[in-house]
Amino acid sequence: MAHSSTPGDGDPTGELHSTANTHITITTYNVVSARGAKLLMALRAMADINTDIALLMETKLCGDRHTRQGHGYSVFASDAASCAQGGVALVWKTTGQHWMLEGMRAVSANVISATLVSGTQRWLIIGAYLSPNCKPDDELTAIETEYRRNPRLPVIWLGDFNADFGDDTCERTIAISTTAQHLGVEDVQHKFHQQKYRKHTFQRRLRDRTYQRSRCDYILVDPALAVRSLRVVNPPRYHSDHLALKMQLHSSTVQAHHRYLNNRSLLPSVQAAADEGLPNAVFQQLLTHHERQVPSSYPPRDAWIAQDTWQLIDRRTAALKRHAPQPELRALRKAIRKKIKRDRTRRLQVTGDEIQAHLDANETTEAWRLVKIWYRRYAKASPPTPMDLRRIAKEYRDLYTCRPPTGEPIQGMVSFLIPDEVPNEEETASALRSLRSGRAPGPSGMTVEDLKKWHADRETNPAPWLLMLRLVTHAFQTGVVPTRVRSNTMVLIPKPEPGQVRGIGLLEPVWKLISAIINRRLMSSIRFHDDLHGFLPGRGTGTACLEAKLESQLAYRSGRPLYHVYLDFSKAYDSIDRASTLRILEDYGVGPRILRLLEHFWSRHMIIPRQHAFFGDPFPARRGLTTGDIPAPGDNGTRTGNASPILCR
Repeated sequence: MAHSSTPGDGDPTGELHSTANTHITITTYNVVSARGAKLLMALRAMADINTDIALLMETKLCGDRHTRQGHGYSVFASDAASCAQGGVALVWKTTGQHWMLEGMRAVSANVISATLVSGTQRWLIIGAYLSPNCKPDDELTAIETEYRRNPRLPVIWLGDFNADFGDDTCERTIAISTTAQHLGVEDVQHKFHQQKYRKHTFQRRLRDRTYQRSRCDYILVDPALAVRSLRVVNPPRYHSDHLALKMQLHSSTVQAHHRYLNNRSLLPSVQAAADEGLPNAVFQQLLTHHERQVPSSYPPRDAWIAQDTWQLIDRRTAALKRHAPQPELRALRKAIRKKIKRDRTRRLQVTGDEIQAHLDANETTEAWRLVKIWYRRYAKASPPTPMDLRRIAKEYRDLYTCRPPTGEPIQGMVSFLIPDEVPNEEETASALRSLRSGRAPGPSGMTVEDLKKWHADRETNPAPWLLMLRLVTHAFQTGVVPTRVRSNTMVLIPKPEPGQVRGIGLLEPVWKLISAIINRRLMSSIRFHDDLHGFLPGRGTGTACLEAKLESQLAYRSGRPLYHVYLDFSKAYDSIDRASTLRILEDYGVGPRILRLLEHFWSRHMIIPRQHAFFGDPFPARRGLTTGDIPAPGDNGTRTGNASPILCR
C-alpha cells in the first residue's frame, strides 16, 4: 500500500505527479559496531539493499576517526560517548541526481540531523539512538531543540528507540510518544504489508535455541508525506541482531532539483557604478583569454580491502547467520584480522610510492595533496541550508558595519617619501613576480598563474597582458576598478566547534596585482617600529618570542621586576576604522593617487558569502581591512606602529 497525494496537499507545485516521477530511499539499521573495517562492511550492505540515505545506529565511532567514503557513499558520524556504546552515522550516496543533504549536524553523541532537499521540497531528517541503559531525556530534549530550529519543515524521525510503542504503561514509551507528538510524526509501518516473520526489527537467539524478538527500530514521518513503501529487510552480507527499516519517499524530478541547484550556485550580481563602464568592458575582454580550469578531485581511497578478504568476510557473515560453532568463527576472525592487516600495509605502501613518484617528477603540489588526504582528520564541509547561510552572513554583515571609533584619533609620527606615480610596465611585472602561485582563484576563476602566463607570452600573444596593464593604469589614474574586482567572495570554512566558521577572502588576481604594487611601495619606504614583528621581512612570531625570552633573562640577571602584558584583539583586522586608517597613511606620506584608489575600493567594497559552492546575498563592507588583501598587514602595521610608542610610554 502506498500513499498518494494531490497538488496542494504537501505538493503545491504538482511535481510529484509529473511523468518523470522519482523517489528517495531512506534506511535505518543498527550495525552494533562500525569500528575498524566494519564501517566499510556496513556501507557495502547499504549498497546491497540499494538505499540512497541510511542512518546507522550504535556505530561506536570516537574521535572523528573513521572512513569518509566507501562503496559510493559518504559518511558523517557523531562522536560516540565511548567505543563501547552509542554513536550514529549518516551515510548517503554521492551520485544523487534529484536530491541532496544540507546542514548536517551532530546534535549530540546519539542524535544527527540533516535537511533533505529535492527541488522545491524539504524535509528535516533526525536520526537518534536511544540507549536502553539510561533514560532518553537528554536525547529527546536535543531532538525537540533541533526541531525548533526548523519548525516549518516536515520531520522524518528514525532510528533505534529501544521502546515498544504498543506498551502504553511504560514511562520510556510515554516520553518518546510525547516527543513524537510534538514533532508531528507518527508510525506508518502498519500501513504497509510485511512478509512473514518481519513484524519485528530485533531478534536474538537464546541458549535454548529459542528467539527473543521485539520491535525497537522505527521510522516516524509526518502524516502529510507521500510515502511510497516501507519494508523490513535483512541485508544479505552483514550480520546484526537487528533488521533494517527501508522507506521510499516520493520526491521532485531531476529537472526541478537542478533548477534549485542552479539558483543557489549562481554568482550574485553586484550593481555597477556609473564610472565603472570602461574598466568593466576591459575586464570582460580579459576574461575571453581565460580558460577556466576544472579543479582536481581527491582520488578515491575506499577500495583498499582485497577481494580475498571480502570472501573471508562473507564466509564469516554466512557462518554467523547459520549459528556456526565458536571454533569455526574463531578461525575465520583470526584469518580476517591477518588479511585486514595485510591490506592496510599494502595501502600505506601504495600511497607512499605515489607520493615518492610525484616527488621524483618534481610535482610537489600533487605529493603534498596526497599527504593531506592521508592525514585529513575532518570531513569536507556539508552544504549549508539557506537559513544557516543567511544567519552566518548576518553575523559578518554586522561585523563589517561601520561604527564611529572611540577615543582620540591616532596620528602619524613620521612622514616618509612614498612613490605615488602611475606604475610602469617594469614595476607591474616586478610586483607580479612577487605574487604567490597555487592560491585559490577569484570569483571569475582567474588565477595568478594566468597573469604570469600572459606576461611570459607577451611577445607571441600581447593582447591579455596589454589589457592587464590598461586596468592597472586606469586604477591608479582614476581610482576606479571593475565591479567584479571590488566584489570579493568570502568562503566560510566550518570550524570543529558546531556553528562556528572562519572567513577566507578570495580576491581577483587583478586587485592582488594592484595591491602588491601598493604594498611594495609601503614596505620599501616606511620604517616600522622595532616592536612590530608580524608580516615584516626577517621578523615574525619567532623573533617576538626570542625578544621576550631575552628580556626575561636580562631581568632575571639584573634582579629587576619585569611585567608582561599580552593583549588579544578580537577581530582586529575586521574592526579597523577605514577613515582613520586613510588619515594615518596620509600622515605617513602616502600620495593622493593611492589614497584615492583605497578610498574608492573601500567605499564600494562588497562581500559575497559562499559555502560549498552556494552563494549568499552580497552585502557592503564599510570597516575592516579586506580579508586576503596583500597590503592589509602593512596598513595594520602603520596603525600599530603609531600605537607602540604610546604603549611603551
